[in-house]
Amino acid sequence: MLWKGTRKSGDIRIKTKKKKRGSFMGLRFRKSIRIGKGLRINLNSKSTSVTFGGKGLSHTISSTGKSRTTVSLPGTGLSYSVTDGPPNKKRTNNVEVIRSEKDKKTALLLCIFGGFLGLHRFYVGKALTGVIWLFSAGLLCMGWIYDVISIARGSFTDGKGHVLM
Repeated sequence: MLWKGTRKSGDIRIKTKKKKRGSFMGLRFRKSIRIGKGLRINLNSKSTSVTFGGKGLSHTISSTGKSRTTVSLPGTGLSYSVTDGPPNKKRTNNVEVIRSEKDKKTALLLCIFGGFLGLHRFYVGKALTGVIWLFSAGLLCMGWIYDVISIARGSFTDGKGHVLM
């Protein structure tokens, strides 16, 4: 921030700040829920993820299709991370959408009636997250509700990253 100047008010000097044009304070939401030893569910405003492991070694799988493996030396601040998955996409008006081979109605019905078992995720080719949904009851039903909404909205993708239509 830039200092605009100081004003004298009695015996007290007051410093005023000049705001930079277009600067806004960012608001973030993040919640991490510990399920058991070495297993956490992470929720934020744009995605959900599951983290396996603990101090020194962890692997995170995100609902956006990204996965991250982190190796660190606890207490030193040294760590190494490898991220795999689709790159960050900037939103533009000219977006080319690739249609999935899988049917949206079938995925929605599988999600509504068997989503807590991950049936819809197996159907679209996301076997790893399907297994996670199977053993965590659809990530304690929160992931199941999120998937129902995202399939109905048309933002759910298959295992190849193609949108269900």
